[in-house]
Amino acid sequence: MSTNKSVSLLKAVKPYKQGWRIQVRLIHSWRQKTIYGGDSLEMIFADVTGDKIHCSCKRTYIQRTQCDLRLGEWHMIDVFSLSNATGQYRTTNHTYNQIST
Repeated sequence: MSTNKSVSLLKAVKPYKQGWRIQVRLIHSWRQKTIYGGDSLEMIFADVTGDKIHCSCKRTYIQRTQCDLRLGEWHMIDVFSLSNATGQYRTTNHTYNQIST
């Protein structure tokens, strides 16, 4: 049985569906520590069309993610969830934020 999933563009991903597969390039990353959220790894990804999305990595996955993702390299990501991008500080124009799990 084939398990090939088609690759979606960032503008197509929506939170109502699971199982998206995206091909993105890491263009920026930083560590962030907040009082209410703790330590997190924040990243900006871009797809082949230039659309960008902000991604937050949970504390338990920071070490593995930092080792696997290199700046400027292309990556296939298929395990993530989306949430609405709200608030005063938005790093991209994308409607949603990606949360790596």
